[in-house]
Parts: sequence; structure tokens; C-alpha cells
Amino acid sequence: MYLLILFLTFTAIHGITSYTKNMIRIATICGFIISVFSICIAVCTFVLKLTGIVTFDVGVAAISIGVYFFGSVILFFIRLIGEYIVKMNIRVMNHPLVIEDKRINFNK
Repeated sequence: MYLLILFLTFTAIHGITSYTKNMIRIATICGFIISVFSICIAVCTFVLKLTGIVTFDVGVAAISIGVYFFGSVILFFIRLIGEYIVKMNIRVMNHPLVIEDKRINFNK
């Protein structure tokens, strides 16, 4: 039963990702929002540390700024690679532009 569910899940994911680029675009938009949020958290932590409004333990501010900033950079490059893979996949698959039912007024 477990293998059947796993097979059906992989088949569904393949069916969705093979013929559309909407899923990678949704992931790109979500990744962009998360990376903007991460950069905002890093900037807020930096400002709070500099102004002394909130006292952090030694090293906590530096680690959190690094994690949030580099996390957003990594998300950016993963999105970039994902978009590149989608473009390559579209070029390689050679889907027909139109599926024709029957031809009218064309001689063979």
C-alpha cells in the first residue's frame, strides 16, 4: 500500500511539473517573499543590536543575521536554477504547438 501511494505521488508530481511551469513560478514567488522577509529580519536584528534596544547573548545576533541573509541568497540562486531548468525542459520536450483534429484544404 505504501509503495502504491508513493508511486501515485511521484506520478502526480511528474504530471504537474512536466507540462506546466506554473508550479515553479509559484515556488519562485513564495521564495521571493520568504527571502525578502529573511532580509527584513536580518536588518531588524542588526538595527536592534546596534541601537541596544534588545540585548542579545554573545554571538546570537551575528549568527541570526548570517543565517537569514545567506538563507535568502541561497533561495535566490535556487530559484534562478529552477527557472533555468524549466526553460531547458520546455526546449527539450518539443511539445506540438497545436493538436489538429483534421486538415481541411491541404493536399498531401
